[in-house]
Amino acid sequence: MVNLPVLELTKVSKAYPLYKNPRDRLKEFFFRKKYHTDFIALKNIDLVITRGESLGIIGDNGAGKSTLLQIVSGILAPSSGKVVCRGKVLAILELGIGFHPELTGRENIFNYASILGYDTDFVKDRYEAILQFAELGEFIDQPIKTYSSGMLMRLAFSLLANLEPDILVIDEALAVGDLAFQKKCIDKILEYKRKGGTLLFCSHSLYHVSRVSDRVIWIDKGQIKMDGQPEDVIAAYEWYVLEKERNKTKSSEDLCAVSDNIVKIVRFDLETQGPIKRGDDLVFCVETSAVSSSTPYHLAVSIKVPNGWGVYVAATHFDKMKPIVGSRTVRLLFPKVPLLGGNYFAVARLFDDTGMLLYDEKEIEIFSLEKKHGEIGTCYLEHHWEIF
Repeated sequence: MVNLPVLELTKVSKAYPLYKNPRDRLKEFFFRKKYHTDFIALKNIDLVITRGESLGIIGDNGAGKSTLLQIVSGILAPSSGKVVCRGKVLAILELGIGFHPELTGRENIFNYASILGYDTDFVKDRYEAILQFAELGEFIDQPIKTYSSGMLMRLAFSLLANLEPDILVIDEALAVGDLAFQKKCIDKILEYKRKGGTLLFCSHSLYHVSRVSDRVIWIDKGQIKMDGQPEDVIAAYEWYVLEKERNKTKSSEDLCAVSDNIVKIVRFDLETQGPIKRGDDLVFCVETSAVSSSTPYHLAVSIKVPNGWGVYVAATHFDKMKPIVGSRTVRLLFPKVPLLGGNYFAVARLFDDTGMLLYDEKEIEIFSLEKKHGEIGTCYLEHHWEIF
């Protein structure tokens, strides 16, 4: 039996009519003449997603990402093209979408699930799991018009993630809520992936996209500009952003940092004494302070050039190490670094035990390696010439 793709988009386009004033809509209706211009949100999108695949979607604001997700979710119809979906699609797009403000959280669980096509018995079987995940307490019996944005996201994410869809669509869902709930969402997404669910994940957090996705597409001006491995597509997009903005890319724009630190960096130093030359050891020291002695976390140290472009990242989770626990002092040695002379800086970051959620970060200001005359580039590569 042929394993058909779970989702196929063929030449999908979406255009929105733009009118200079409201009267033009009436004039167009009565006179059967065009009084608008077309804004092309998507143009000739071809996309095939296999069952169990996790697709990351990146791009600038207004590039067409949300329009694409709304079409996949069935909220919008394409202006042209074909969408074939072989399975149940659930989407976490906008806060409170599908909820009735006058109904309680409990009533909205059953009401919204019914709208999505789930019968009452199916929802009852999962009700306790939904309730425990959302952690709304007594507010579950209050009208959701009294809910904060964080509470709405708790309810929406908990409901949709526990209904076990074939395809789960997430658009910036991790941007709302406190630290503990963000971690629960991440764990739930990873669990959904392990069970073979198909995921479409759109976020401005490139780090989260790289960690969640098996494949990434970059949408630019309504078209797929690049489709491939996460590291290749994200690197190309980061370079594009650097070139466009012509200034230092701040890590806070790429990561969903949080302020209520469970563990924090109290000291981050470069212990190697200057002057530093190519071939010297680089030794970094990171001192952490954890609220609890049982808090597990991972540490990453990245070396960058002044424009923000990364040279290398060493991370405990990349190296398959067990999470660090409690307050610790960590030394990281880069032996005989092949970096050429120039200016560099370093960033230390603490993540949760999945390596996904950022707890804290600290930066070392510019440090220099002595530059030899005629050296060009970032690192030294051993090489040999043969001339025939």
